[in-house]
Amino acid sequence: MKQTKKLLALVMSIILLLSSVPMIYANAATRTVVDSGFCGSEVLNLTWTMYSDGELVIEGEGAMQNYPWGAVEAPWHKYNSDEAKHTIKVITLSEGVTSIGYDAFDFKERHYTRVNLPLSLEYIAGYPFDWYDYHNAGNAIAMCYAGSQEDWEKVEHKNYDYKLNDDGSYSLTYTGSEYSSEYDRIREYDYVKLFFNGEEPKAFCAFAKDQATNAKYGEQLTVCAFYHAENGEKVQWRQNGDCADLKFDNNFAYVEAKSQGTIELSAVLVDKDGKIVDSDTITVTCEYNTLLVIKVFLTDLFNLLIELIGSLL
Repeated sequence: MKQTKKLLALVMSIILLLSSVPMIYANAATRTVVDSGFCGSEVLNLTWTMYSDGELVIEGEGAMQNYPWGAVEAPWHKYNSDEAKHTIKVITLSEGVTSIGYDAFDFKERHYTRVNLPLSLEYIAGYPFDWYDYHNAGNAIAMCYAGSQEDWEKVEHKNYDYKLNDDGSYSLTYTGSEYSSEYDRIREYDYVKLFFNGEEPKAFCAFAKDQATNAKYGEQLTVCAFYHAENGEKVQWRQNGDCADLKFDNNFAYVEAKSQGTIELSAVLVDKDGKIVDSDTITVTCEYNTLLVIKVFLTDLFNLLIELIGSLL
């Protein structure tokens, strides 16, 4: 009887093993290693792997190498261009990694929108990521930390701090002073949000607080709404006020003042079923500058005269 049970267990194990083979090969077929190398402060203590699905994974034990701009370029930078066959979409630091190197993921025109950080993280060097980017549509960063808020507050940051906003979200604050005097001030980046204890990021939408919000007559102002949308959420625009001519293109609003007043622009993030998941509002002041009005009028009149003269010749 015991032998029969053992034989039956062996047969069932073989059946389960054979049934899992196609799944193993299917996963392998959808995710392959594109490139890899070393990136530790001691060279061999950390490895980096770029996968075909767009995830860049840093693994090992200890600190990461620094990559100061203009001196040493991170080896994965080549996977952040529009021309690259494989582009970084997600950055994952595995448990055991204790630091993020200086300028490690500051790509200027980034494509990634999610960063996974381990509980083992102790130190983040200056300018680790590219926070401010108008180049992509869905480009706000969701930072997913394995620990709690209390754990996060123990992580040392150079030039940046992370604050809890009144609405419960988290914003990145620049506290450095390495550039010219206009940058020697605190700047808030509401389009970087933190999620703790392994929580999956929620879709969110926000305006940058330091965007220009004065639209002058005869000039076009561009307002950008940053959003994070892992499940295909889209931005829809709402407006309250008519002091400007407005054009919308995905997460961009183009404002051209036509009279004095204010206008409220709301970027509303909706899911595939049309349900609102998040929104933010910004107020734009339309300035009716007399000198600009005269300038536009004279320019239009000049162009009209040129056309008239051209038709008569």
